[in-house]
Amino acid sequence: MPAQEKAKKLKFKDKLVQKGVQTSELLRRLKALHDELAEMDQETVDKTSLSAVAKQLLDKSILLHKDKAVKALAACGFVDLLRLYAPEAPYTAHELKDIFTFIFRQLQSLWKPPKGTKQSEVPNYNQYYYLVNSMADVSSVVLVCDVPSPDDLIIEIFRNFFDGIRPDTSGRLEGYMADILSQIIDECIILPQDVLEILLAQFHENNIKLNPAAHQLAVAVCNKTSERLQRNVCQYFTDTIMQISHSSPTEEEIEDVESAHKLIRAIHQSAPGLLLSVIPQLEAELTFDDVTLRLMATKTLGEMFADKPTGQKAGGELARGYPQTWKALLGRKVDKAVQVRVALVEVSKQILANHPQLGNDLNELLKVKLIDPDEKVRAATCRLFSEIDYETAMHHTHLDLLQALAERCKDRKHSVRAEAFKALGRLFDLAYPEIESHDGAAIQQFGWIPQAIIAPVAIALDRETASIRVLVEETVAQQIVPLPSRADDEAAWVDRLLTVLAGMADIGPILNMARLSPSAHQLFERFVKASENYNGGVIDENEKEVTDKLNQITRALAASFPDPSKALGDLQTFYKANEVRTYRMLRTIMDPQTDLKTLIKTNAELVRRVEQISSSIVDTFKTFIRRCSYPLINRSSVSALVKRLQRTDGTDDAESMAARAKTILEAIAKWSPHMFRSHVHELAKAIADDKNERLVEVCLRALASVARVDASAAPTDRRAVERAKHYVLEGTALQAKFATRLLAHTPDGDDVLREIIETIAEGITDAEGDVLAARTSVLAETAKSAREVFESQAEVIVPFVQKDLLHRTDEKTAGEEEWLEDGEIDSLTKAKVSGLQVLTARALAHKDEETAPDTAKPVSQLLLRLLEHEGAFEADSGWSNGVRTRLRLKAGTCLLKLAAHQPYDREVIGREINKIALVVQDELPQVRHAFVTKLTRYLSIGRLGYRWQILPFVAANDPDKEIKNLARSYVVSLSRRMPQQQRLAAFELGFLRLLHLIAHHPDFDATEPEEVRMSAAYIYFYLECIATPENITLLFHLAGKLKTVRDADSPAMSENLYAVSDLAQHITKAVANARKWPLGSYAGSVKMPSDIFRQLPSAEAQREIQKRSFLKNDVLEALKTSSKPKPARSSPKCKAKADADGEKPTKTRKRPAAKSLSKPRRKKRAAKAESSDEDVSEASGTEDEDMDAESAAASSESEEAELDEDGEEKLGRGGRRKAARRAAKAVTKKKRPQPRPAVKSNGAKAKSPPADSDEMDED
Repeated sequence: MPAQEKAKKLKFKDKLVQKGVQTSELLRRLKALHDELAEMDQETVDKTSLSAVAKQLLDKSILLHKDKAVKALAACGFVDLLRLYAPEAPYTAHELKDIFTFIFRQLQSLWKPPKGTKQSEVPNYNQYYYLVNSMADVSSVVLVCDVPSPDDLIIEIFRNFFDGIRPDTSGRLEGYMADILSQIIDECIILPQDVLEILLAQFHENNIKLNPAAHQLAVAVCNKTSERLQRNVCQYFTDTIMQISHSSPTEEEIEDVESAHKLIRAIHQSAPGLLLSVIPQLEAELTFDDVTLRLMATKTLGEMFADKPTGQKAGGELARGYPQTWKALLGRKVDKAVQVRVALVEVSKQILANHPQLGNDLNELLKVKLIDPDEKVRAATCRLFSEIDYETAMHHTHLDLLQALAERCKDRKHSVRAEAFKALGRLFDLAYPEIESHDGAAIQQFGWIPQAIIAPVAIALDRETASIRVLVEETVAQQIVPLPSRADDEAAWVDRLLTVLAGMADIGPILNMARLSPSAHQLFERFVKASENYNGGVIDENEKEVTDKLNQITRALAASFPDPSKALGDLQTFYKANEVRTYRMLRTIMDPQTDLKTLIKTNAELVRRVEQISSSIVDTFKTFIRRCSYPLINRSSVSALVKRLQRTDGTDDAESMAARAKTILEAIAKWSPHMFRSHVHELAKAIADDKNERLVEVCLRALASVARVDASAAPTDRRAVERAKHYVLEGTALQAKFATRLLAHTPDGDDVLREIIETIAEGITDAEGDVLAARTSVLAETAKSAREVFESQAEVIVPFVQKDLLHRTDEKTAGEEEWLEDGEIDSLTKAKVSGLQVLTARALAHKDEETAPDTAKPVSQLLLRLLEHEGAFEADSGWSNGVRTRLRLKAGTCLLKLAAHQPYDREVIGREINKIALVVQDELPQVRHAFVTKLTRYLSIGRLGYRWQILPFVAANDPDKEIKNLARSYVVSLSRRMPQQQRLAAFELGFLRLLHLIAHHPDFDATEPEEVRMSAAYIYFYLECIATPENITLLFHLAGKLKTVRDADSPAMSENLYAVSDLAQHITKAVANARKWPLGSYAGSVKMPSDIFRQLPSAEAQREIQKRSFLKNDVLEALKTSSKPKPARSSPKCKAKADADGEKPTKTRKRPAAKSLSKPRRKKRAAKAESSDEDVSEASGTEDEDMDAESAAASSESEEAELDEDGEEKLGRGGRRKAARRAAKAVTKKKRPQPRPAVKSNGAKAKSPPADSDEMDED
């Protein structure tokens, strides 16, 4: 105390203990005392003047007074005296214990107010508040620790505080309470165990819900005293966790540990400082033998590392402080227990989101877990990406990790694939606003996703194709290009599709998914019609026929679903319900003229109706509805697409959008021209824009397509006709072609065309350059669309094409380029290609006449000659490689057009099919891809006979996986849906023709092991696609039957035939053994095709042939070592890796590169699909998915039919020499040309079909 200040004495002179004093008077005296003491300062007070009141306050008459106000004021007097006497107290230790017991008992009235009364409204609230405030500020409460046996009192204080605090407790009062409890904890030499348990109990989930204010108080106390409590908390959890480190804890012990872990996680969220000594215990727990304990430790540590930094050592700071623990946690990625690895993946999500600085470790972890041997771990890892937010995916997830996620779309397990598709689709949906805004980083991170989602369809294993296709369709429809929520969002919906296409290297599959082709809807339309006829089982006539037809269609539909049996049951439930309204709605969504608004409304109502029929069939019918409607491109899309073509601001974005819009409009014109009916006026107006060449071309094509399917919709006004005439004579080759088609289908258009053709015929011999290309384009279209007009000048045109045009040589075309883009093709080559179309179209126009073979024969011979000389009429023509490639491809596709008509196939093509089959093994991948695409499309719609079904198997040795997968996809898809009898005729009996083709292949040599191995690949490929336990016996029988006949051509070919028979029997038996299929004797009889086989002269000759082996032992031994059949089931040892990699578990036999397929050439670019007049979706070859197998087979001949007796022409020595030349070129080959991407997409390469593939639906 300063010298100048005098000690201040207490002025209060009244007696507190006096006999007979009234309560009111006592209250007045106590209040006066309290007021005076409260005003006094500890440093200036004369403590001796306080001794009297200090003693009087201890009197029992006050401590035991019945009035709460008296006791409250007395308690205030005590805390005032303790404040003024501090740090010493004017009482003995026992007296202090009584005083503190008295003080805290007075607070009971504060902790337990009357029901319905707020805490601040209790009587004497100010005095109680003062008590708490004073003890907290002065820290006088620490004297509690010095009283005798303080534990009981301390425990009571803690219990009362936590029981008494309420949600309406003021924030300041709560703070004082936390200070009091913290001071007691800090001052205690030994903290009572009950106090620790009271504190920790506030972190239990149930207690938090019951009294969140108590939890907040505990958090405040623990954070204030974390250093003091660390050792106590550590010991608390040690007693629970470490004492059961043995390998077989009891159920009760497990429950105790589980409760402890929950408590640790709760504490760490708000008071992490308490647990710094507990973390090493958790790290040790990661190594316990018991899986449950390791699992709990993994989850607990994971959540601790994931916590946001709200306190000391939270989250990322914790990882830095305990690097070994972090490393140990990551080490659980190789835990032997699946559930532990799953838990590690699940906790990684929040760690990555909250602590990006740990991203590198987590990215590596997740990348490894995406290929974990167990599907549950892979699925959990994929699921993580469907839960993270956009910012985490964008900024803290590595691109290679997302690409690894995309690979899981090809996983062998459905659960993994489903999660991967869901995650990728969601990420793209989240990123689309940024992609639409041309955010470069977002485009790089997510722009490739649509292509990755589509890709698995092409590589799917047979049994997984249907499942993957449904996932792809669902993801595209829901997250990549979903229907808009409002019908007036047409432009945004179309722009989203264009944006998606701009990021794809191969747009064919997604256009196929748009379901534009009429064939994609045929089976669904037949199902609706058959269901209506069935009428819920009430059938007036032909009951068996109606029922059988419906069952056949239903089975064909169900075959394309992942679970055919469930789909079959769901479809049956639907048609038995006989909801007529649903039939009408299905017809509405299948109508190409339905607008977007109607589609959205009908879809929603249809799903509701189906759910009312049975909720169990909803999933099946959602897929059904997607497949039978137009989910991506609609009649309402046309205007927005045309407007995109009209935008010519010169920016890269506008150009890219316009190019994709053109592609889509071309696809609509090709497959669904009815969509243009309501837009004819708009399209007719657009062709007046001469400056926009692309717009004019597309609109002419659109008008021509709609006019061809509905002549009444063709524009008839004079200006439109005059514009079309102008483009026929003055436009580009494509403009002239489509303008010609438009006029051919316009009323009175023939008169206009007749005049034009006369003009063209008069000057055709003098035409050159672009004029010649345009003129021949017009002639080709006229021959196809206006036969009579063409025939009026055929005597002039046909000789010109055959003898002049096709033999012209232009020095400008000389060069070594193997493949020419559309824009690189010179005018003369374009004219030659059109010339081949002229001849083919004319032959097809005469197909129904008696003289048809005479017309087609010269054409077929000309086309075959082009194939024989690799795109020229003679070996030393001097034509460039690029020109010959284009002509070779066109010749092959023209021959397919001729073969599509049965009389030509039988009488004109006949035995030349073997030569045509070699186009599948052309030197250039662009030619092979285009030809196989055309071939499989023709086969899928039944335009080619059964004997052509063997050609896709010739792609077995193709080095380009896409081409081989295209062939496989077609065969598997169609054979699955075919009824058994049609499958037998089309594919199983076709085994005979395939073996005959192998025997006639120019490269087959039974004495050369390498040649035999190459030939074996065809048989393996066939069996991979077709063989089943049910038909393997038949196939083995067919292979042996070859030794009961002779080749129709020559004894030399018969020798090859018998060698192939031995080879096929050897491989078929090996496959059956590897797959553990029974191989018995075939009980039926097989009629051998008479067009390629002849009977043997005698039974003795047959016996001699069957006894003899036509393959040498060294050839068979070489075959055994190089070609191993794949078993049907995986061995347990390799199953895990196979599941993760999406590959078959056995070692895949490396298939050799196709012979005669490649030769040295420079790196060239593939053709742009959008610059072509042809089918933009031909690249994928998947449009046949919903093709009606019945109609595909109905128009084809039977394999057992008797054909002409001339036999099949052998390839002979000339064919062998050509093959030898190709093989020699293949030896020097260094690198296959890589096609140029059709659009920019993160460096992805495009695989586009050549532009000169024709429009098959227009023939």
